[in-house]
Amino acid sequence: MNNLDDILDKVEEALDKLYEKDQYLIHSGGNNHVSERSITHKIGAYLTSLFEAYDVDCEYNRFGCEGKFVEKLKQNVIPDIIIHKRGEVNNFVAIEIKTWWNKHKRSSDIDKLTELTRGKYHYKYGFSIVINKNRDLVIATIIENGEIKYTDIHI
Repeated sequence: MNNLDDILDKVEEALDKLYEKDQYLIHSGGNNHVSERSITHKIGAYLTSLFEAYDVDCEYNRFGCEGKFVEKLKQNVIPDIIIHKRGEVNNFVAIEIKTWWNKHKRSSDIDKLTELTRGKYHYKYGFSIVINKNRDLVIATIIENGEIKYTDIHI
């Protein structure tokens, strides 16, 4: 199950469900939308049933008993969604979401994911996903072991 293609399939399935069931959160006419946190929560909920062997959490701010501090960025980081095992050093996927109305800080998300996948937190993969108004315009940058593997691919 650690195959990137399998993970991509599951992330795509969660995004399909989001756009099918929760389009209103993303775009409800004109420039109407809800907060990014509402969207990340729904994606996390859909991922939960797809990654049954893991815990899926939104805005999880701990690494054991301490916060996640990334020295290179000189800040604590809280990924939008993580797929991991609580209470273990078994961090699998970190996901950062940006929305069509808030893409301007995406580079800092990519920096964060790069450090989370190369540093002491040992995430195998990082996904920076941009949620656009339409499902077919969703893009992702995927990071593996601290290196960008794919940039702005349609998922």
